[in-house]
Amino acid sequence: MQTNHRVMLVLSASDHSVTWEAVEAELHSQGLLTCRGGLETFDGKASESDLDRDTAVVVLGPGIRFPISQARRVRAVMPQAHLMFAPAPSAFSELKYQLSRAPMIGSDWSLVVPETDDLAAEISAAVRANLHRARLRSTLHRANLSIGTRALDPSDYRQLLISDHYLRNVLDQAHDAIISLDPGLKILYWSGGAERLFGLDPKTALNQPVASLPFWTTTLAEYLEQVRHTHQAITADLDVRTPDGNAQVETVISGVRDGSGSLVGFSFFMRDVTDRNEALRAEREARQRIETLVVEKEQQRRLFDSMLTSAADQSYVMDLEGRLLYGNRALAERTEMPLSEMLGKTAYELGHRSGEARQIQTHFAEVVRTRREVRAEISYTSPSGKHWALEYSLVPVMNTKGELEAVAGTTRDITERKQASEQVWREANYDALTGLPNRRLFKDRLEVEVNHSRRTGKPIALFFVDLDHFKQVNDLHGHSAGDQLLKQAAERIRACVRESDTVARLGGDEFTLLLTELDDKAHVENTAQTILDELARPFDVLGSVCHISGSVGITLCPLDASDPGELIRNADQAMYIAKNNGRSQFSFFTRSLQEEALNRLQLSADLRNAVSGGQLRLYFQPIANLGDGLIHKAEALLRWQHPTLGLLQPDEFIGLAEESGQIRKLGNWAFAQAAQWSRKWSRHLGRTVQISINKSAIQFESNGRSMNWKAYLDRLELPHESIIVEITESVLLNASSKTADKLLELRNAGLELAIDDFGTGYSSMAYLKKYEVDYLKIDQSFINDADNEASSRTIAESMILMAHKLGLKVVAEGVETKAQRDWLRSVGCDFAQGFYYSAPLPAKEFEELLYGTRRQPSLA
Repeated sequence: MQTNHRVMLVLSASDHSVTWEAVEAELHSQGLLTCRGGLETFDGKASESDLDRDTAVVVLGPGIRFPISQARRVRAVMPQAHLMFAPAPSAFSELKYQLSRAPMIGSDWSLVVPETDDLAAEISAAVRANLHRARLRSTLHRANLSIGTRALDPSDYRQLLISDHYLRNVLDQAHDAIISLDPGLKILYWSGGAERLFGLDPKTALNQPVASLPFWTTTLAEYLEQVRHTHQAITADLDVRTPDGNAQVETVISGVRDGSGSLVGFSFFMRDVTDRNEALRAEREARQRIETLVVEKEQQRRLFDSMLTSAADQSYVMDLEGRLLYGNRALAERTEMPLSEMLGKTAYELGHRSGEARQIQTHFAEVVRTRREVRAEISYTSPSGKHWALEYSLVPVMNTKGELEAVAGTTRDITERKQASEQVWREANYDALTGLPNRRLFKDRLEVEVNHSRRTGKPIALFFVDLDHFKQVNDLHGHSAGDQLLKQAAERIRACVRESDTVARLGGDEFTLLLTELDDKAHVENTAQTILDELARPFDVLGSVCHISGSVGITLCPLDASDPGELIRNADQAMYIAKNNGRSQFSFFTRSLQEEALNRLQLSADLRNAVSGGQLRLYFQPIANLGDGLIHKAEALLRWQHPTLGLLQPDEFIGLAEESGQIRKLGNWAFAQAAQWSRKWSRHLGRTVQISINKSAIQFESNGRSMNWKAYLDRLELPHESIIVEITESVLLNASSKTADKLLELRNAGLELAIDDFGTGYSSMAYLKKYEVDYLKIDQSFINDADNEASSRTIAESMILMAHKLGLKVVAEGVETKAQRDWLRSVGCDFAQGFYYSAPLPAKEFEELLYGTRRQPSLA
C-alpha cells in the first residue's frame, strides 16, 4: 500500500528501551514513510514541514517529559492527527490514569506498551483509520459543494463524527466502556473500552441479554429500573467483576428516548476508577499519615520543649553565625534576660565578658570546622553580679543530607561542684588549723623552687622551725589552747617573710619556710633571728600567758644539696642540733652535722638489738643513810656496752631511745633487773634494799601494751616498796591525764615515788600532796654551790625543812666531800648520794660494797 502520509516519532534522546529502527523498517515495508522530530515541530513555526498533519500519526515515545502537556501542543497544531502514547512500562499506569482525566487532547488517541505491543501493527492500523476518516471528509466536502452547501471546516467534521453514521468509530476509540441496550435489555453496542474492561469482544457480546454477562449484578438491575421509571440518569460507583478480579467502576446509566419521549433503549458509560480510587485512597492514607506525623511531631516538640523548659541545664541552638535560634527558660534565668530579647543575639550580646565570649566563639568555630563536639568550662557573671562556674558542650546539628545546619549546646551550673572540688583540693594541700600549705603542697613548691634555682643559679634557703616547750602548753592548758598557740605562731612566722616566700606546717609544732631569690646569707640569718624573737614574745592564749621559743634548722640550695629530699633531711638535722644546743637558736647545716646524723641513725639502729643482744648493763650508785652511815638504797643507772663504741653513758643513747620509741623496752628491762637485784640483796642482808629507777615522761605517755610492774614484783615475792620510781618536776607539772593515771596506779600499787633534780624547775606543793610523793632529791647544783654561796645553802636547808613538814624524806645528790656530808647531816637531811660514797658501780662491785667486803667512807 503506497501513501504519502507519514508517521512522526517523537523520541527521547536517552531512550534505548525499544529498537525503533526495527519499527521504522516494518512500517517502511508496509509503504508508510516515517520521520523523527522534536517537539519544536509543533510550536507553530514548522508550518513548512512535509508531514501531512491531517492524517498523520504522532507517536510520543518513552522518556518524553510531561507527555500530556506535549500532546496538547500537538493537538493545537494538528487537530486531526492521531496521538499514540508509548510510555515506558514503569510509567504506563500513571499515564493511563492521567489520560482518563486529561482534557483538551481530544478522543483520537491510543495507549500502547512498547515492550509488549506490536508497535508497527498499532501504528499501521492508526494510519489506515486516519486515511479512512480523511476520505470521508473529502467525500462530504465534494457533496456539499455539489449542492451548494458551504465548505466544512474542521469543527463541522467533528460534529459530523458524532452522528450515528460515524459514532461507532468514535466510541470505539474511547477508553471507557460504552454499552447500548435495546428496550429488551439486549446488547446493541459494545465499545472497545467495554471489550478491554470486561474481556468480551463485540461479536460475543452483541445481541446477548445483559443479565447473562458476568459483570451484571442485581444492583445494576435496580438502577436500570429506576432510570426506566424516573426518566433521570443515575451515577454510581459500583464493584463489578472483571477478568482481573473486581474493579471499581464509575457508572452513568441513562435512558435513550425518541422525539416523542418514548424509551427506545439504555446507555451505560462505565469508567474503571480502580486505580484512581486506589491512588486517592493512598493519597488519603498518606495525608492521614502526614497529619498524624505532624501531630506526633508537634506533640514531641511540645514535650521536648516542656522538658527543656523544666530542665535545670541551659539548652540552646545557634545558627551558623553563632546567633541564638532557641533557648530554654534556664538560659533566660541565667542571663536575666527575656527569651524574646535573647533570640538573634551572639555570646557577646548575651552579657559574656570579652574573654569568655572569645572562648565560646573559638569553640563554636571549632565545631563548625570539625563537625565534632567540644566541651569546656567558663566563668560567668550575670548582670546582677552573681558569679557562676559553668560547663558547656557544643555539638553539630546535621540535616538529612549530612550538611551542618546549626549548633546545639547545653550548659550546666557546676558552681557547687567546683567549690567542692576546690575545697577538696584545699583540704588536701592546706593545713586546716593554720591555713598554711601542708606537707604535700610544701614538697611540690620545694621541688618547683629547686628546679628554678638550678635554672637561674639563685640560691634558696629551707628552714625547719620547731616550737620549744609546746607540749607543756598543750598539757597544762589543753589542746584548744595548743591549737590557738599554733595559729598565732603561724601568723607571726608568716609575717617575718616576704610574699614570695613559702611558710608551711608539716604537722604538730613543726613549720617549714622556703626563702627564694636570695642575694646574701645575711638575709637568711636576719629572718631566722626575727622568727626566734617573735616566738619568744608571750602568747595570749584563752586568757593565759604562755611562753615558748623556737629552734630553727637551716640548709641552703645548691650549697648544701640540690635534691628536695636531701634538703629536707639537712634542715631537720640542723634543727635538732639547735634544739640539743639549748633551744631558742638557729643552726646552719654542715657536713659534720650530716655525719653526726648518720652516726645517730646507726646508733639508733644498733640500739634495737641492745636488749636481745645482752648489751645493756645496770650500774648502781649507793644512797647512804646519814643517820647510821649504812647503804640503804641505790639508784640504778643504765649503761650500754656497744660492740664497737664501748661503754656508753645514758646521755649518749637515752635521747635516741625516746625519739625512736625504744625507751619503754629499755625501761622495762632496767626495772626487771633492778627488782631481781633488790630481791637478792634484801634476802642476803635480811632487810629491804630499795632500788630507785628513772622513768621519763615519754614512758608514761607511750601507747601500746606495757609491762605490769606490780604483777612482776608479786611473782618475785618482793615488797612493792622495794622499788622507788624517780621522775622530774616537769613530769608532775605537765602531767596529762594519761600520765596522772599511771602515776596514781604505781602509787596505789605500793611503789614509792621520788622527785629527781628537785629545785631546778617549777614546783607545786599541791602536786606533791596529790601524788603522795615519798622523797625529794635535791639537785646536786645546790650541794656543790653550798660551800661558796650562802644562798644555795639556804635554799637547800629550806627545801629539807619544807619536805619534812610535808612528811617527805630528802636525798641530797652530788655529795662529794666529807664537809658536805657533815653539813647535810647537821641540818637533818635523811640520805646522801654522790662520789663521796661511790661512783656508779656494776652490780657485782656494788654488791661487794653493800656486803661490806669493799671499803666505804668512814662516819667519823
